[in-house]
Amino acid sequence: MLAQLLHHRLYNSKCKELLLLEIKQGNKNLVLDALEIVISNQDENKDETLSFWLNTCDNFDEINKTIVNKIIKNISNGKYKLYDELILKLPENDLIAYLRYCVLIDNDVSEFAAILLYSKFNERDFYLITRPLLSKTQFYYIKHNDRKKILDDLLLNNPLISSKFLLTYIPKRKNSKDEIQETYIYYFNKVLKNVDEIHKQEFLYVVNKLPEYPILSRYPEIRNSYKELVNSKPQYLDFLKEATQHLDFRLRFNANSILLACFPENAKKELENIIFSASSRIFDRDEWFRFCLKLNYSDDVLNYLKSILPDLPALSRYYALFILYHQNVFLSEDNLNELIEGLTGEAYFFDLGDPFKPQHDIKRLGQQNEFYPELINILNGNEFDKASRAAGILIDYHFEKLSYYELGKAYVYLCESWERNLYNFDKYKKELFDKKEFLEGFDAANKIFENKFGKASLLKLYKNTIIDSQDLWLDFIKKLIYDDKFPDNNKIELFYKWLITLRKKTPSITSEAGIAAKDLLSYPAVKDDRKFKSLYPYFYLIADEFGTLDKKEIENILINYECSDDIAVSFLSKLGYIPNDFRPDHFLSSHIKIFSENKTIKISKNDPKEIEKIFFDTETIPNNISEYIESIILFDLYTNEELKVIEQKGNIACFVVSIIRFCRNEGLTFKTILNAINEIGWPYYRNVLTQTFRESLFIIKEKLLDSKESLDSYILELKEDIDNKKRMIGNPVVDNFQELFQLEATIEFKYLNILFDELINSPYSFNLNLMNNIFYFITNKLKEEDSNLLSLEVEKRIKVLTSNYSRKGLNDEVIPLLWMFSLISFYLEKEEKEYSSIGFLKGLESIFIINTDRNYNTNENRKVEIKGRDLMLYSNIIYEKIPSSIFQQVIINGSLTGTPEIKAICIMLKGFVKF
Repeated sequence: MLAQLLHHRLYNSKCKELLLLEIKQGNKNLVLDALEIVISNQDENKDETLSFWLNTCDNFDEINKTIVNKIIKNISNGKYKLYDELILKLPENDLIAYLRYCVLIDNDVSEFAAILLYSKFNERDFYLITRPLLSKTQFYYIKHNDRKKILDDLLLNNPLISSKFLLTYIPKRKNSKDEIQETYIYYFNKVLKNVDEIHKQEFLYVVNKLPEYPILSRYPEIRNSYKELVNSKPQYLDFLKEATQHLDFRLRFNANSILLACFPENAKKELENIIFSASSRIFDRDEWFRFCLKLNYSDDVLNYLKSILPDLPALSRYYALFILYHQNVFLSEDNLNELIEGLTGEAYFFDLGDPFKPQHDIKRLGQQNEFYPELINILNGNEFDKASRAAGILIDYHFEKLSYYELGKAYVYLCESWERNLYNFDKYKKELFDKKEFLEGFDAANKIFENKFGKASLLKLYKNTIIDSQDLWLDFIKKLIYDDKFPDNNKIELFYKWLITLRKKTPSITSEAGIAAKDLLSYPAVKDDRKFKSLYPYFYLIADEFGTLDKKEIENILINYECSDDIAVSFLSKLGYIPNDFRPDHFLSSHIKIFSENKTIKISKNDPKEIEKIFFDTETIPNNISEYIESIILFDLYTNEELKVIEQKGNIACFVVSIIRFCRNEGLTFKTILNAINEIGWPYYRNVLTQTFRESLFIIKEKLLDSKESLDSYILELKEDIDNKKRMIGNPVVDNFQELFQLEATIEFKYLNILFDELINSPYSFNLNLMNNIFYFITNKLKEEDSNLLSLEVEKRIKVLTSNYSRKGLNDEVIPLLWMFSLISFYLEKEEKEYSSIGFLKGLESIFIINTDRNYNTNENRKVEIKGRDLMLYSNIIYEKIPSSIFQQVIINGSLTGTPEIKAICIMLKGFVKF
C-alpha cells in the first residue's frame, strides 16, 4: 500500500518516511519486493516510485530488467532526473549498448530507447532510430515526446537515403488485416515528393494497404500529404486515376477515397463510387461517410450526383440525399420525405455525427425544425422500428416541444432500443410517471408493443417492479439481461452498478433482486445455454450482494467458473481465504493483484564458464540466448580481443559477437555477419526468436553497406560464401542469391548454374520473389555471350525435372520450377520446343486446375502461400518479351496431345487466341 501511494503528492512524504523506517528496521528486501510488485503491475509508472527504487537498491550485480525498461520509458518522456540516478548504478557505456540492443531486437521499449539515443546521446543512425519510431508510433501520438521532430530530421532531411529505407522497410499495423502503419504512410508521401524518381508500384502498394478505418478523414496531415505529393508530382495523380478502374477492389476503393478527400471539386466518378459503397453498412466507415457529407463539392459534381439518384440502390440513395441536403441543394418534397424515411430507417447512421471532432461537425438532420412534424407523425404511427428511431431523435433534439403524451410514447420506444436509456430515465425522468398525460402515452405505446411482440415492454416492467413495487424482479432481469440475447458482460456490469445506486436511495426495493438473479440460473433453458455461462459469476455476485450466498456456494463459483479478477477478488474477500483448487482466470490476466507475486525479470552477471556453453555450435539457437547477450552487454563482459577469439568458435558465436559489437558500436566484418546469418538462415528462422534476430542482423548488415567499398566487399563475401556452400549438403545458397539480386550485383554465369542446381535439389527453397528476380536478371542483366550456354543449361534442368516420376505423378513442388525454366527457354530460344512446352503446360494446369498451394517463409518470416495463379502474376516481366506466336503454338499442341485436363484448358484458351 505504501509503495502504491508513493506517487501521490499528498502521501509521498509520509510514505517515504514509513518505508525508510521499514528499511532501517531490517526489512529492506521486503520494501524492494513491494516496490517491484507495484512497478511491474502499473501501466504508467510515476518517477517518484522508480526514483525511490533506484535510491534503495544498491545491488546491481543483478539488474532488474523490468524496472530498467520502465525507467527508460520515463526518461524518454522527459523525466531526466531518473537518468542522473540510473547512471550512478549503470555505467553510461553499458546503458548505451543496452539501448542499442533494445532497438535492434525491437522489444517493448525499442521506441523509447530510440528516443533516448537520439535526444541524450546524439545517435543519428538512420536504421537504428527510424525503424522503431515508424513502426510503433500511432499517428495521433506523433507529436508527443519529440517523435515528429526526430522523424522529420532523419527522414525529410535525407530524401535519397529515406526513400531507399522506406521502399525496403514497410511496417504493418499489428492486426490481421494486412494494413500499413499510419505514420509510415505520412512520411512515405512526404519523401516521394522530395525525390526525383517516380515509384509507381510502391506507391500503389501503399495505397492498397491503407487501414480500413478512415485515416483520410481523421488525420488532415495524411490527407494533405497526398495532396502535396499529387500537386508536386502529377504522375501520382495519374496513378490514382488509373487505380480507380483496377480489378483489385481494395486498391480501387482507396484510390477513389484519396481523390475524393483531396480534390472533391473534381470528383464526380469518385463520389459516385463512394456512394455505391454505402449500399451496405460497414461500421469502420461511419466516420468516413460523415466526413464526405461536408466536403467542398463543386456545382458540377452536385448536379451530377442529383442526376444519378434514380439509379442508386436504397441505402446509397439515402446517402446521396444526405449529401445534397447538407450541400444546400434544392430537394423536392418527395426527396425530403424520402430523407426522413432513411433517417428513421436503415440510413440512421449517416446522421450519428463525428465522435472525434464534434465541435467541427455539421448539424444533424434530426435537429432541423422542418422535419419535426413528420417525426411526430412517425412516433404516432404503428411501425415500431421507425417510431423507435423517431423517439430517440425527438428526445435528443426536441424534448421541450414534446407533450407529456408524446413523451410517454417516446420513452417506451427509447428504453426498448437500448437498456442504458432506461438507466438514464430512472436517474433523470422517472418523475414523469406522476403526470397523467404521460401515463396515457405510456399505455398507448405499450399496447402497440404488446400487440406486436406479445409481452411487456422494458419500461413497463421497470414501472411495475420499481415504481409500483410488484414482485416482478425475475421478469425484469430476464428482459433486461437475458431475453435470448447474446451475453454481454458490459450490460450486466451496468445493471450491477445501477442496483448499487438504487439500493442507496431505496434499500428495500433491491432486497428481492439477489434472489431473482440466483433463481434465474435455476431455469433449465438458461442453465444449459452455453453462451450465457460466462455471465454466471456476475449473477452470483448480484445474488450475494443483494442476498446471501454461503461459503460453499462461493467456493463452487470460484472453482468451477471463469471469474474475472474483480469478481474473484470480491468473492475471495468474503471468504477470507483462497480455496485449494482455485485458479485465477488466465484469459484476462495471470494474477490477482492483491495476491500478486514479484513478476519482474532480472538479469544476472553470468559466470564466463556458463556463458561459454551457449557458443556450442548447433543448428538451433538456444531459447535463453537473449539472457546471455543481455548479461554480456549490461555487465560489460568480454573485451574486443576476447570477442575476436570467441567468433572463431562457430556460427552461434559469430551471431552473438555480431550483436555485441553492434551494440557497443565496434567494428564488424561481413564474414562474421554471414556466418551469423547462416546460423539463423533458412529454414531455421521460423520461430519468433530467430525471426527477431534475423531482422536484427538485417539492420546490422544495412548499416555496414553505407559505402560503395563496403558494398563491393559484401558482394565478394556473398559469392565466396556461395562457392563454399555449394559443396555442402543441406546448406542452401538461395538466401545469398536473393541478396545478390536485391543489390543488382553482377552475377557470373557459373553462379546461375549453382543456383539452378540448388533449386533442383531443394525445390522447397524456391519462391515467387526469387523467380521474379531471376526473370529480371535474365531479361535485363544477362550477357549476350552467355545466352546460348544458359539455354543449354535450362534444357538440361527441364529434362531432369520431367524425368522425375512418383506414384502420385509429377511432384507439385517442381511445377513452379518447370514453369520458370520453360519461360526462360521460350525467351532465349525464341521458339517453343517439346521439352519447354511440357513445363509451360504443367504450369497452366496448376493455375487453372490443380491445388498446388504451399507455404514458404520470406526473410521477414511472413508465411507466404504459392498459389497456382501466382505463377501468372509473377511472370509478367518475361511474358512481354516472348513472341505471342510461341504461346499460340504451345496451346495448339496442348489441345491436341495433352492430358485430358491440359487439353480442356488449351481448348478453352484457343477461344481467346487469334490465329
